[in-house]
Amino acid sequence: MSMSVTNLEMHSPEIGMLLEALAKAQGIMEGAKEDSSNPFFKSTYADLTSVWAACRAPLSNNGLSVVQTIQLINGNNCLVSILGHISGQWIKSILPIRPAKDDIQSLGSAITYCRRYALAALVGVCPVDDDGESAMDRAKKEVKDAPYIDIKWPENINPPRIDEFIKKIAESSKMSINNVRKKASENMAEFLVSFQKWDEKKLAN
Repeated sequence: MSMSVTNLEMHSPEIGMLLEALAKAQGIMEGAKEDSSNPFFKSTYADLTSVWAACRAPLSNNGLSVVQTIQLINGNNCLVSILGHISGQWIKSILPIRPAKDDIQSLGSAITYCRRYALAALVGVCPVDDDGESAMDRAKKEVKDAPYIDIKWPENINPPRIDEFIKKIAESSKMSINNVRKKASENMAEFLVSFQKWDEKKLAN
């Protein structure tokens, strides 16, 4: 006798520890890369492998795991996905499997399709466009490779030593060299006092 979906328990009595672990996992999850193509629709998508790659380590490192099985519910094949925590707490999702045709290949494709969507929804993974990531990487590189802000230093300043001082500030403050140069140009007097103290100490050693 099949059970009604409404009568199925969808989560354990307590889920507080699971939700805490999931929050930590989601904080470090990255998007699933859309690295597979659909030639019919001329589009790209994140396949099951990409979704797993995005969430496997964050889940595992926080005591979480996912089990996906096929069950007959109300006469329909359904994908049952369970997000479990090492405490024994769990959350369940149920998704009907509706293959396009009545053959094993269509069923297999439908199961994979459902696994991908159910997994992404259950753990909170979103797809990201590879081209979008590439554009972001290019933008970061352009900023990194941007020419230095031009500053007219006093004639008594030694250019190599001032460059070394700026590099030291950038490393210790986790700022870019251009940001340091910008701040120096905005408050030249204070910057030069700091440089001269550093330079005198360096020459004394």
